[in-house]
Amino acid sequence: RFVDEVKRAGAKLVLVGDHEQLQAIGAGAPFRAIAEAVGHAQLSEVRRQKADWQKQASIDFASHRTADGLAAYAAHGNIQLKANRDDVLKAIIADYVAGRSANPNDTRIAMAHRRDDVRAINAGIRARLQDRGELAKGTNPPGDKGEELSYQTSNGKRSFARGDRIVFLENDRDLAVKNGMLGEVVAVAPDAIQVRLDGKAQTQDGLRQVTIPVNSYQAFDHGYATTIHKTQGATVDRSFVLASTTMDRHLTYVAMTRHREEVQLYAGLDAFKTQR
Repeated sequence: RFVDEVKRAGAKLVLVGDHEQLQAIGAGAPFRAIAEAVGHAQLSEVRRQKADWQKQASIDFASHRTADGLAAYAAHGNIQLKANRDDVLKAIIADYVAGRSANPNDTRIAMAHRRDDVRAINAGIRARLQDRGELAKGTNPPGDKGEELSYQTSNGKRSFARGDRIVFLENDRDLAVKNGMLGEVVAVAPDAIQVRLDGKAQTQDGLRQVTIPVNSYQAFDHGYATTIHKTQGATVDRSFVLASTTMDRHLTYVAMTRHREEVQLYAGLDAFKTQR
């Protein structure tokens, strides 16, 4: 129907995408089929990464040369091999929190393929921030850090406090939020969470702050870490990637190209016997 309307208006329909990134869940891969049938132009200049070697690595990831891309990051010290998953989680959590202090104005995201890993990273980062006094605990007396409240979400009970990172998991036109959108909690109340949206995202009235009515919209979670699927299309200054054996070259391509400045990849030797 949409294509018919374009034809009727005498307009031109331009499709933009990258079929080497995350693959369609259903059968068919329609975008790739259309590109092969009608032809396509290809963007060849990498604009997100700044360092030349990172730009070349991004081209390698996009061109089925995953090993070459990983080798470049390994050569620059951006791949950390740990004994096991627990040590990997500790390293990601420590580096993420340290990065907040070292580069407070930078944007950052941790990511993993498996939801269990995402939940573990989020929980670990929150606990570390609470231990440092940067985030309120439910047991804290009222003070400068405010309070921590628990909410029912689509993924179970979650606690939030001012300063928490939050990710939205479903589109909502009335709230002007989209699946995968990130923000920072600026205030919590029993029936609502106020969120300042990241980047240039705005609500319908042109503001960057949105109030989430938690009784009617519950598709949100902690946003220090998200799944790789949620980060497709995102750009941050620094990213932290937990590697797992469930990742293929498409997932690796997306995970290793979300950053402007730096990405760190973490892997456990209990799952990956060698770097190769």
